[in-house]
Amino acid sequence: MRIQSLEKNALPISGELRVAGCRGSIRTNSFSVIHSLEKWRSDGIGEADFELAVLVQPTHPVALEPPMFRGRDGVIFATFHGTDLFFFDLVARQISAAVSEQTAGDAKFWNTVLIPIAIGVLGPMMGVAPLHSACLTSAGHGMLVAGLSGAGKSTLTIALAKEGFALVSDDWTYARREADDVSIYGLDVPVKLMPDTVAYFDELKTERLIRSMNGELAFEVDPQTKFGVQVSEQCEPDCIVFLQRSMGETSITPLDQSLARLFYERSAELLPAGLSKASEDRQKIIEAVTKRDCWLFQYSGNPQQGASVLKNFFEETYDVHCWRASAS
Repeated sequence: MRIQSLEKNALPISGELRVAGCRGSIRTNSFSVIHSLEKWRSDGIGEADFELAVLVQPTHPVALEPPMFRGRDGVIFATFHGTDLFFFDLVARQISAAVSEQTAGDAKFWNTVLIPIAIGVLGPMMGVAPLHSACLTSAGHGMLVAGLSGAGKSTLTIALAKEGFALVSDDWTYARREADDVSIYGLDVPVKLMPDTVAYFDELKTERLIRSMNGELAFEVDPQTKFGVQVSEQCEPDCIVFLQRSMGETSITPLDQSLARLFYERSAELLPAGLSKASEDRQKIIEAVTKRDCWLFQYSGNPQQGASVLKNFFEETYDVHCWRASAS
């Protein structure tokens, strides 16, 4: 696809967005793009944190073409469907794109692919730290759930949501400094569950596996529709729970905050050397997040059993006493 022009006179349609606490402005030549991003629309007050310029052209995407990413010196180039082009300028906090008419009207692409990528890429430049964690909230109290790949984080998260927690996110959450504390945001994307998860949730027996962007086969489902659980856009977390599968007894013990901080630092994307200010800001957010209670949750048994134990612990520690317990 050839980008003809992204000048303002070529993109006469504009709007305002609000994503993960960040303000965004959008310019395009197609109302289809505006309609696809409807869930993020806002009235917009103040200066935009990021800009999105989208030129829609009469081309035909190649549905089976995998996405491609290349980056250098604070600029990332991406293609989707073989013909859709995106340029992410990290320093300017701008996204320029040329897409097909079909992609312009594909709300699922914008809401579950492009917006999460945009916030993940531009977040550190806007005071937002992407965290590799699930997040749930109950009665005004939030809980981050982290763990190494394969620990069963998403499975436990859905089990907790079915126990009455509201689901903020099952994989990546976005921490933003607000006033004197940190707020955690989710992006309301589908939950991704590995094939063996069907053994624990009957609701998945009628679902088919989908190949994710990283090549994995997984179930990708809307948690509200499929499991009937509540969802929440954001929360202020009381604690961080690190999940670890165990062959022995189930236990919940205090975890040193420095280990939590190290986990998030190591799972963060590397930023170009010229973006040292963004790296420093992200580090400060991670430090602020990990100042709260940190727990190591080692459990055996199925996800429902683990969720029941963690739910009782969380409610006793935070809901009944209503004060943040100290893990130090």
